[in-house]
Amino acid sequence: MKRMQTILYSPKGFAKPRYARDSIRRAFEDVARWYWERLGVTFRVNQPWSFVGRETWSALTARWPQSGFEIWRAAMADIKSRGYNLCVPDRGMFLIYFRPPTQEGGYGLGGMVGVENFGCGYDRPGCACMSDHMTYLLAGKTRTEIEAMGWAPDWWASTRDAACGAVAHEILHIFTDAPHADAPGDQVSQEWWSWPRCELLPAEAEAMRAALA
Repeated sequence: MKRMQTILYSPKGFAKPRYARDSIRRAFEDVARWYWERLGVTFRVNQPWSFVGRETWSALTARWPQSGFEIWRAAMADIKSRGYNLCVPDRGMFLIYFRPPTQEGGYGLGGMVGVENFGCGYDRPGCACMSDHMTYLLAGKTRTEIEAMGWAPDWWASTRDAACGAVAHEILHIFTDAPHADAPGDQVSQEWWSWPRCELLPAEAEAMRAALA
């Protein structure tokens, strides 16, 4: 069975929400169940890893003011330097990056990339990253609580279900090369914020069954 490794990461001096590990594991298990109900096959959710970085958010953004991917890459390099193996061919990874809200938005610190970017000799299963307000929704915070922190979520991305939909969307990309749906509708590859109502297109379902087999 394929596995999913969640990685909770925060820069130096920035605290993760209390009980984040348990809340996020439950969210990923809910997404795994959603896939099982549609495919008859799914992935196993590992115990989350949790790290505090060696640099502050201000130091990271000063070094890479326009490139969130370099901040993502730095986090993965930090994790690798602590003796953790990033290259396991039957395991996808999902970095949950807790950070302060910024006027600049996401810094590009999100989405999915192949793990060849982190020194592995293959691309998939890949690694996804989430670093916006939805990390806090997954960790059990409400819209009111994250607004009080300084985030300004859009209405369609302001619930735990929507955050789980974003996870389900990126997991599709972690395991397959399925493109985004090219037409509006309740597909997880397009309108993931309608989760759990959204569905997989037939080609997506076939690709995921093959990847998870």
